[in-house]
Amino acid sequence: MQTASLAHRASAAGGSAVVAGPSSAADSLALDDAARHADRGDPRHALALADATLQRARASADAELTVRGLLVVGTAARELALLPRALAACDEALDLIGERVIAARVEATLCRGHVFLDLGDYDRALDSVTRARGLAPAREVPALTVRCLQLAAMIQVRLSDFDAAESTYAEALGVATRHDDAQAMALIHNCLGVLHLQLGQPAPGGQRDAGAHLARALAAFDAARVQAERAGDARLLMLLDGNTAGTLGDLGRVAEARDAFARQLAAARARHDRHFEALILTNLGEAHRRLGEHADALQVLREALEIASETGAKARERAAHRELAATYEAAGDARRALAHFKAFHELDRRAYTSEVRGSMRAQMLQGEIERVQREADTLRREQVRLARANAELAQQAHEDPLTRLPNRRLLDEALVDACGRDVAVAVAAFDLDRFKSINDRWTHALGDEVLRVFAALLRSASRATDLPVRLGGEEFVLLLRNAGRADAQSVAERVRQSVESYRWEALAPGLAVTVSAGIAAGAGADGSALLAEADRALYRAKRGGRNRVAVDRHIGEAPEG
Repeated sequence: MQTASLAHRASAAGGSAVVAGPSSAADSLALDDAARHADRGDPRHALALADATLQRARASADAELTVRGLLVVGTAARELALLPRALAACDEALDLIGERVIAARVEATLCRGHVFLDLGDYDRALDSVTRARGLAPAREVPALTVRCLQLAAMIQVRLSDFDAAESTYAEALGVATRHDDAQAMALIHNCLGVLHLQLGQPAPGGQRDAGAHLARALAAFDAARVQAERAGDARLLMLLDGNTAGTLGDLGRVAEARDAFARQLAAARARHDRHFEALILTNLGEAHRRLGEHADALQVLREALEIASETGAKARERAAHRELAATYEAAGDARRALAHFKAFHELDRRAYTSEVRGSMRAQMLQGEIERVQREADTLRREQVRLARANAELAQQAHEDPLTRLPNRRLLDEALVDACGRDVAVAVAAFDLDRFKSINDRWTHALGDEVLRVFAALLRSASRATDLPVRLGGEEFVLLLRNAGRADAQSVAERVRQSVESYRWEALAPGLAVTVSAGIAAGAGADGSALLAEADRALYRAKRGGRNRVAVDRHIGEAPEG
């Protein structure tokens, strides 16, 4: 029995904000509705909705709405097996999508790939999936990753590279499972079931274990059904019923399969899903033939061939010719059987030629994919390295290398911000007493250690909202946001006491260190004026005997608090 698979579309990943534009809310909602119908409802209704919106979008030169409409048209047209129209919509969307709008470009490129797959053009299908996989979001957005892998695996199946296809599907299922994406898990389980159903067909030499593959196919379809019900995907559930019926037919339960296909045919026609209708008609024809119902088989198979020929679905057309040849042979009409067999053989020869070219191209493209991914990984590593280097440079530009405190540049920026808010701001200026004598008596190396210790004491005595800064040499400043004069004086006194009581002799015998501080505060004051007044207060502390805190002469009246 022939089998079906469903291409997952993640409109949200490609979607609603792909290009800047003034799309109306009503038209945006209409396209959301059309996208839902295209995937899970009525693709004919989706196409009508999208066409109406697209007409308005073009009239108003709304690029965003136009691209979204074209993507929905591409999806719906492919569901209706209007493959040339689907391809034209995808190509137009790609022309309109900006180079930087990568998610939408992935969306349109994948749609193109599925159309080429349906047309039997594996070269272009492979090229499309390679382009999609090479774009960043296809690796970073789980839904897009799954879709790229799914299309790649579907092409591998067409090229009869079943081991590679199973491995690719397994990779896609792993991504979907990690992100608990029920829709994607359902789709990939269904695809795996289709793969094993195909492997369960009779093979030359009888080398395959058909029974084991058919059992795995049923298990995969059951797993897909569980996830499809979670996702509420009615169309996928319909496809699963058809695939399960095909498996029953291959297991010899042909009458059950025939009745199931008849039910599926009615559902496909109600949805105007011509692509699925052609598939079900071929499967139903095979079931009729195997039950000896030749007239019924010929009727539905002719319908299947007509739809496949009209839509250009070469795989469907080839299957219909093959089954018609078998049915005419069973009915004793050798002439017509031969004619359909020749038609099947010619299509098969063309497909084989395409598959051989595609297989060679697949190997080259796989190498190209790996090269692109290696280059992308190298680029990401370089971007990370540059980001870290920039962060380090930014840190160095605002940080004192000896004490790891912020420097004067950062203080100036913080002062502008704090004083511009018209709230209480205070500044405490600190200077280590007789620091030059420390350097002269114990060396500059010990002086540097004293500075590092003081910086740590200043940081620990400060509040969480304060900014401790080293201006240079032995001069430090503490910026206190939302603080009045009393707050600043209290913090500065805490710093002074911690310096006086620290066990400096642990650094060098006889070493003692004290610090003097000056306070300035004022709401709405100028930052430079605050610093200057704090500096004048500091010198009053020095002249007053050092190791003390002096307060400014009141720049404005800063509230206490």
